[in-house]
Amino acid sequence: RTMTVETKKSFCRFCHAFCALEVDVEDNKVIEVRGDASDPIYGGYTCIKGRQLPLEHNHEERLRSSMKRMPDGTYEPISSEQALDEIAEKLKAIIDESGTRSVATYNGSHAFCNGIPLSFIRAWHAGVKSPMFFTSVTIDQPAKAIAGSRHGMWMAGTNNFADADVTMMVGTNPTVSMFGPVPPFNPSRRLNDALQRGMKLIVIDPRKSDAAKKADIHLAVKPGEDVTLLSGILRVIFTEGLYDGDFLAANAEHVEELRTSVEPFNLDYVEERTGVPAGQVEDAARMFASAPKGSVGSGTGLDMGPNPNLSEHLILALNT
Repeated sequence: RTMTVETKKSFCRFCHAFCALEVDVEDNKVIEVRGDASDPIYGGYTCIKGRQLPLEHNHEERLRSSMKRMPDGTYEPISSEQALDEIAEKLKAIIDESGTRSVATYNGSHAFCNGIPLSFIRAWHAGVKSPMFFTSVTIDQPAKAIAGSRHGMWMAGTNNFADADVTMMVGTNPTVSMFGPVPPFNPSRRLNDALQRGMKLIVIDPRKSDAAKKADIHLAVKPGEDVTLLSGILRVIFTEGLYDGDFLAANAEHVEELRTSVEPFNLDYVEERTGVPAGQVEDAARMFASAPKGSVGSGTGLDMGPNPNLSEHLILALNT
């Protein structure tokens, strides 16, 4: 006989975007997920990865319980309570012999997207006094945290994308990967809506990405020369006085040191190093700095190249 299909409201745990979902359940089994069109923020958006969650959830090889490796290399089910007791005993022996730093954890995207694991692991680290806590950010974008701690943050944050007059994207393609200045809630639609209302878009990317195809200015920088290009843009801003001197005087230190540091990055030198025409660099600097509201944002790409800490630091300097 035909089972009754129930539709539940939920959200996707695949990544940090938390897209709103409708989940169809039949006989206690998830059979389909889709974007929730009634959600006022996401408007029905979800990516193809999120729409494949039923396949992951119902996969025949999915683990249904904790497993213990046996002496012959095979695995047998074990209760969670017993597994935790055996693991705790081994961890205690390791900590007694080698100290708390000998124990580390790694949390990927799924941990970030489920409230309990991340909070639990942080509390556990506090309990065993181990600072060795790592996440996906540790691997692919540590420069953002490092640059932020070094540069400092203005607590009001950057200008909002919602009413930005200009946005600069560095090494990010938000229609495919959500990181960058565009909010992750249906990023393609939000970017298109912003462009239709007149927002200017500057994209720094070696290749002509989806975002670059929509850009008013695409700076096709030579891979690895992001620092050179960002320094050149800052130099134009300093040289032409395209900054808020009162804001800097009230909120920023070492501005003159930054000005001195980027002074060697004249347009001819930047063009030679980056392959980006000097006129484009100049136009991008003026478009960005002359707009009343705007911000720069980067993705994973920038942090995978050389000098990621400095690249991210210069992005923060541009926002300042």
